[in-house]
Amino acid sequence: MDLGIPPALDQSLWTLLIAILANLTLCSSSRISRFFSRPMVLAGRMINMIERRYNHPSVNEGARRVDSISVAVFLLIFGFLCGLGLSLLLQQIPFGWIIDAMLIAAVLGLRPMLERMRLITRSLESSLEEGRATITLITGRDTANLDKNGLSAAAIESIAMGFSQGFIAPLLWYALGGLPALFAFKLIDTASIMIDERSDHARSFGFALRYSSAVFLAPAIFLSLPFLFLGSLITKGAGLARGLHMACARKRYAWPTFSLSVALFSGFLGTRLGGPVCIGSYQRTGDIFGEDMPSPSISTINQAHKLAARSA
Repeated sequence: MDLGIPPALDQSLWTLLIAILANLTLCSSSRISRFFSRPMVLAGRMINMIERRYNHPSVNEGARRVDSISVAVFLLIFGFLCGLGLSLLLQQIPFGWIIDAMLIAAVLGLRPMLERMRLITRSLESSLEEGRATITLITGRDTANLDKNGLSAAAIESIAMGFSQGFIAPLLWYALGGLPALFAFKLIDTASIMIDERSDHARSFGFALRYSSAVFLAPAIFLSLPFLFLGSLITKGAGLARGLHMACARKRYAWPTFSLSVALFSGFLGTRLGGPVCIGSYQRTGDIFGEDMPSPSISTINQAHKLAARSA
């Protein structure tokens, strides 16, 4: 039956569907996952090399910001051209779209995110110290002064950010621009994460990458809204009205790009999130979402896990 779907879009939808299924079934620590994630491993090494080359504490801030802009432009162009070249190559290969789907699966963060949340839950159930060490390893936060409620909030906020950043955004940019757009997004997003905020010179060197990543992520965060709304309808205990109320509250998260995502999870789960976030020696300020709501617990992490999985 002809549904009136253009052939190119029809193939893209099938590619995305297979990519999601492959991510859920293969993209953990298997050999297949490691093989198809090789391009992003190489990209990470390139980003490290660029930072070592240009991000020196001795360089003045003005020159460092100019370097930041030039690095962001270079990564955008490099990612786009790599994706374009690979896309043209795969078009010449029989069933090349299957390889296309596996490459997308390798950069999706859905299964890794769900696995990390299960690991955090187990570590918190084991002991407070183990929970702190696990969350620090996964999120990069300084958790020395956090209790179980604070650690639970950090885990849920990580899910809220990861749903749009690691799952919706790659699918969106592939749907809009194929592998060129996907690779450009992943290079910029990976670089913005790798160039951390543990020193002043790292913050100034990474400013163009952070802003570029925010531009890529903004439409994905808005696109995640209907999926989270639908997911809340089939997740026990999730409150749709609370989520809508928190989405309209205009609170500012420590990473402002993700304010809407954190607000939705706070409202849907009926729990307090947000506040200041410490990364190394640098503390980011942020509003508290749901000040009159109860603090999160391990059971709230499980609920957030279900909400993300069902929305996905």
